[in-house]
Amino acid sequence: MTTGIATPFILYNTAFAVLVQIDPQAAPRRITLLTLIAGFSSTLFWPLATALLQ
Repeated sequence: MTTGIATPFILYNTAFAVLVQIDPQAAPRRITLLTLIAGFSSTLFWPLATALLQ
């Protein structure tokens, strides 16, 4: 259970570091887009997964 909760934080930190290394000037915008996409995907897929499992 704890590993499942911690996994997104580990992946986010890695993704943020990669985005900064690729293009430091565009990193803030790309980090914002990544965060929005991840937020929307969890908002859409958690209810969908729950519905499919019932």
